[in-house]
Amino acid sequence: MYHRILTTALFGPLWAAEGQTAEKISGQCALIVELRDGSRVRGAPDIDEMAFQASFGKTKIPLKLIETVTLDADRETGQVVLREGDRIRGAVDRRPLGLATVFGKLTVPIPHIKRLTVVPAEAPAELILWNRLDGSPSVVGPPVEFLKVEQYVPGKAGQAARLAGNHVWGFRVPSEMLKDLNEGTVEFWVKVVRKPPTVSHGSGPIYDFFDGPAHLQYNANDGCSHGKFSLNTSGHFVYTEFFAGTKSTDLLGEPGEWNHYAIVWNNDGIQGTDHVKLALYINGKSHGKYTPSSRRTYLFLPNREGRWLTFHRNRNGFAGAMVYDELKIWNRALSDEQRRELAAMPPDGTKKKATFAVDLREGSHLLGRIAIPALKLDTEGLGEVDVPFDQVAGITFGKEAAPAKVVFRRGDVLVGTVKAADLPIKTLLGKITIPVNQLATVKRVAADAEGK
Repeated sequence: MYHRILTTALFGPLWAAEGQTAEKISGQCALIVELRDGSRVRGAPDIDEMAFQASFGKTKIPLKLIETVTLDADRETGQVVLREGDRIRGAVDRRPLGLATVFGKLTVPIPHIKRLTVVPAEAPAELILWNRLDGSPSVVGPPVEFLKVEQYVPGKAGQAARLAGNHVWGFRVPSEMLKDLNEGTVEFWVKVVRKPPTVSHGSGPIYDFFDGPAHLQYNANDGCSHGKFSLNTSGHFVYTEFFAGTKSTDLLGEPGEWNHYAIVWNNDGIQGTDHVKLALYINGKSHGKYTPSSRRTYLFLPNREGRWLTFHRNRNGFAGAMVYDELKIWNRALSDEQRRELAAMPPDGTKKKATFAVDLREGSHLLGRIAIPALKLDTEGLGEVDVPFDQVAGITFGKEAAPAKVVFRRGDVLVGTVKAADLPIKTLLGKITIPVNQLATVKRVAADAEGK
């Protein structure tokens, strides 16, 4: 592999003269930068390539070829992983990295960086796998291994994989990416091409959407001529449409009609639900959920059943063909709003203004709109940053001198000290000014039409 990758033609000239800067902002790639203080930011870099001192000499590597850069504890050396699987160790160019983010242009000192991940510019920061299921390499994350594909056909976007066969799995991805995730979402588009006919009582054709760390199954007949989905992980078990009167295969939708599936989990409870830990959504609508009131209370444990999350298997005579497209795995439980967007539910086009839930340390709970556009945050790695509230998902305030943690809507995280004495909030009671040292959390809960 190295003889193909490590060539002068590919990497270009050696390190440029010290002090030379790149003025061009890369339009093809974005960087997810994880800092040693716990911050995580995403932005467009002011470079198209990164310089390294490797054992074979100084070289520049185009960002589009890089998957990750991980710095060692000495803050000078590290490992570069390329998209083709090559790994290179060496010293990283110590010149600061310029990053254009949603909260302005930042200068990131290299010694403060723990890890860099290179993603396409359009890829959200929370996305850990994105494969178009058209036979191409993953846009983000590890490759998809196709085990049985009939053909590639027109899909929801571009081409898609048409799969069939009895007792044969269609494709799989490494389950290692799910390791230690307390929350996440697996979502994809799928349609039935040859929909099986209605089945009689006692006949039970089964279709497995996926298996491994989690298992999603459709049973055309549960023994009472009902069709149902079941979803389970280690400790979680969800039945949907159980004894609901839905006959045989109706739940799979009409032949040739695209349906969006989202499997969402959060061991601490999915945001906006009543402590739901595991849920199945089809076309943005809930089709079953697991709550702590159920008998089993274990947490989601990835890698429970091996190295792979495996998709598509027909069983017990389930002869239908399925077409899959746009497989994505996220490192967070997506919100109702995000799931609706993914399921292509049209936005109303109105300008939105956010409502926040504000919790105080003494137990008060208020709903309102933040009366200032931004908050100044003093961070260890990035200096003073202006945090715009229209980009904020939530803020957790540290006790006494502990730093606050700001989580942005697209997944960026900043850790630092709030540079303000109080926070003004517009509520039903009027405008209230709350001392920052009395705040516990501020969380975005809704957005309504401007002016209401």
